[in-house]
Amino acid sequence: DTGATCGGVPCYTLSEIDDSNSDRVQLTVTTGGDRYATALSFSSFSDDGFRVNADEENRVLRGFVHMALSDRDTLQVNAIRGSRETGDRPFRQILPAVTPERFETDETNVAVGWHRKLSPGSDFAVSATWNRTEQGAGFIGGPVLGEATVEGPQLEAQWVKRRGRATWIAGAGSFNGNVELTSASGPAVEGDDVFHNGYAYLKLRGSGPLEWTFGGSIEDAEIPVGLLAPRDSNIGSADLPFDETLFSPKVGLTATFARGTTLRAGVYRRLAPFLGRLQTLEPTQVSGFNQFFEDPGGSRSWNYGAGIDQRIGRRWFLGASHLIRDVEVPEAY
Repeated sequence: DTGATCGGVPCYTLSEIDDSNSDRVQLTVTTGGDRYATALSFSSFSDDGFRVNADEENRVLRGFVHMALSDRDTLQVNAIRGSRETGDRPFRQILPAVTPERFETDETNVAVGWHRKLSPGSDFAVSATWNRTEQGAGFIGGPVLGEATVEGPQLEAQWVKRRGRATWIAGAGSFNGNVELTSASGPAVEGDDVFHNGYAYLKLRGSGPLEWTFGGSIEDAEIPVGLLAPRDSNIGSADLPFDETLFSPKVGLTATFARGTTLRAGVYRRLAPFLGRLQTLEPTQVSGFNQFFEDPGGSRSWNYGAGIDQRIGRRWFLGASHLIRDVEVPEAY
């Protein structure tokens, strides 16, 4: 029943809007020379939503500079400033049920990266990143009643060595962040958001059409799982940390045949960080399968993938893949 009377359940006719419009703006300016490249972009997106208080507005400003300091050294600097304002999203089980919640999110991300070519077959890279995300919550037409802040620095280094039929990739990283929740009705609550990792990958080619990937990572995470209680649970936030140190193996196989057929398979494990760690130098794929997902912090997952890619002529490509994920999510309640 979607009429005016729905037995006490909010009806679509009571929450729908007459018109729903969306707008998108994209502006990019670039310039470059023999030893540098720069870019500045602005994008925005707004959507009225399909009902009252389901609107969304996003604005992102990005700046990027890449320069060659010498024949062996390059430097990269980038900055991102984003903001988002939404109604009561994500939606609850009963879609037309309107609550007066409003959310405002601001994010600032600044990063510096340095790459040095050690030799024709060897590279070294270092990156340093600082990120701060703030989200405020309140009601329509009212002040902000609570705010969550996640911020911290991240440092990473990676070494790549290519020799004959083998490629080695090794690196390490560390994010040391802090999460703080403030509320108009109670004291502030804080927790640590920490993630350390070290990894090594070996890619072997030359066994006929086969390319093997063997790797592993040691991941250590401290997750403030008690700060984010389940939505609508009426459970208060608490400093309940989750600590886990895990070794995650990675195995992948790619077989490429002369007729343009490629078969892929991969098995790998992953420990997910919390909110603050947003990027990494570590390889994001194992034999073409993504190993980074937006899982809740502290989630431990085994992933099993199989895929096939086919080249048809010179201009057409066809592919299919299947990924099975077994995810274990830590719970504080």
